[in-house]
Amino acid sequence: MDREEYIQEILKARESLNRLDKKLVEQNQKYQKIAESNLRNEKRLLRYRTRIEEMGKYKDSPEHFLTISGYMNESIQEYIFSHNYAFNVDPNEAPDPDRMTYEQLLELGDQIGKVSKGLSKEEIERLH
Repeated sequence: MDREEYIQEILKARESLNRLDKKLVEQNQKYQKIAESNLRNEKRLLRYRTRIEEMGKYKDSPEHFLTISGYMNESIQEYIFSHNYAFNVDPNEAPDPDRMTYEQLLELGDQIGKVSKGLSKEEIERLH
């Protein structure tokens, strides 16, 4: 083998090594993305399991479940808790707006705020 052939073989070997290096880098990037995705999924799973465990601790307390799950508006929550209402009371003993005093109804209205049931008659007439 002469010097020129030897140099050509070395260049081919370098090109082959460069291609292998490039494939290795691409594969490492691919595995890195998979690892990052797995880490995100593991974090999500951990948050989910933590929440389930937290809810399990208070399975007998619907008030707490509603609070931690975000289904209860703060003002409604404050009103219910300040008046010691419980969700597990007998329906016959549950608070009845018909039996509430005027002051209690006003306080409830202040706590809950305005409840819109649609457009007023004036607003409907303005649209015509």
